Amino acid sequence: MSFIQENILIFLILLPIVYILSRDIIGIFNRKRRKKEDEIRLRESEDRILKLMKQLDINREALMKQLSTIQNKITLPSEEENTDTNEQKRS
Repeated sequence: MSFIQENILIFLILLPIVYILSRDIIGIFNRKRRKKEDEIRLRESEDRILKLMKQLDINREALMKQLSTIQNKITLPSEEENTDTNEQKRS
């Protein structure tokens, strides 16, 4: 007990210093861990975005093919009508 009483001033000075140092060291480790987790999430997010962009390109090509098919179906009958009307005019 006399040891604590004799060194109470040292304990009062060291206790806050030890607390602050331990808090900062734990904070550093937590930041490093969070940074690694954020990098992993970022990579996963980039992969998802790339997959979505590829799917978007595939969908865009399919849409363009469908639109071209629809346009061909629309223009072919009108061309046939034009040839029919031209033939009727000649007769």
